[in-house]
Amino acid sequence: MKDQTDTQTAELFPILEPKRRGRIPTGKAKTTAERQAAYRRRKSARGGTDNNGHKHVDWWIDYRRWSELDCLASYHGKTPLQIVEQLIDQANRDLMATMTQAQYFDYVDKKLHVTQKEQGA
Repeated sequence: MKDQTDTQTAELFPILEPKRRGRIPTGKAKTTAERQAAYRRRKSARGGTDNNGHKHVDWWIDYRRWSELDCLASYHGKTPLQIVEQLIDQANRDLMATMTQAQYFDYVDKKLHVTQKEQGA
């Protein structure tokens, strides 16, 4: 047995810690909230049908309307999001087909509203 105060003699049977598994810890691990925030930043910066990014939408919908949307999506073999995007695209195309160029520019600048269009402004 080795003397407790002896610092020069090597251990005969060194006590080995079991080998650790996985990645070597760096101390820079992100929290779940940090990872989610980074994901949302990346998602909003790229993607979409014309590579303009995505916008997070959080809204409540009446159960009956959700059920109808879900049935429509299932019938057409699409997701509810694809159905909503399709409805918005169609409504936008139908509206723009009735506008003059000046009205269109006011529309995209959010200066044209329903009452102004009906009055021919």
